[in-house]
Amino acid sequence: MIILIILTIALFASWLLIPQKLSRYIIGSIVTFLFVVQIIGIVANMTHHFGMQKETIHESEKRIYSAANSKSPAQMLIANEIGNNSNNYVMVYKDNKDDTKATAHFKPKTTKEDISVSTKKQAYYETSNDDNATLKNTKEYWVWKNKYYRYLFDFGKEDKELIKETSVVTVPDDTWVVLNAQEAKKLQKQQSKLTKNSQKKAKEAIQNKIITYKKEHPKASDKTIKAIAEKEQKRYITQQIKDMMK
Repeated sequence: MIILIILTIALFASWLLIPQKLSRYIIGSIVTFLFVVQIIGIVANMTHHFGMQKETIHESEKRIYSAANSKSPAQMLIANEIGNNSNNYVMVYKDNKDDTKATAHFKPKTTKEDISVSTKKQAYYETSNDDNATLKNTKEYWVWKNKYYRYLFDFGKEDKELIKETSVVTVPDDTWVVLNAQEAKKLQKQQSKLTKNSQKKAKEAIQNKIITYKKEHPKASDKTIKAIAEKEQKRYITQQIKDMMK
């Protein structure tokens, strides 16, 4: 910005204030050339980010927790797609294990100031064979290559310009169920019926799993047995919910 101002002043001064004709032409031509080069550089920076480079930041993976009530054996992610076939979702889950309520994440901001940033953000979910649900953010920015380019073309920009931000929620396929808001409401109404009808079958199925596991691992500790029982219960209930939602 400062260089452009200096060149603008020098341009007028060289053509209007230098009395000697030859000196005026030489200095005026040099300043005009520099001024044009500066303008071309600014336009290239604005249209093609000349003088900048991409920087990708991978944030640390963070564990997230079920949107369901803490007493529910089922682990739940509520995901509502924004638009049609956008693969961009508003998702509801708990950030911390002790949170009393789940909160909505990745809801686009619609104010005039924030809407351009919101269009650069995408959030979606996928399933895996992992034991825990996680969130991972990746951010991509335009940054200045060096101080020289920033000095030439900076017009009060921030140090970084967001290109794209991607948030990926990964949930275990066998112990988590992904529902939209309507399905979650439907499930809430049928939860007591589901629990009542499946409680006995779930108990029998889990007991059979534990018996089999003990035979295969006779030295397994009580702590390990308890953990397996809890996981099998989550698996059973999750499958029941998935079957119900078909």
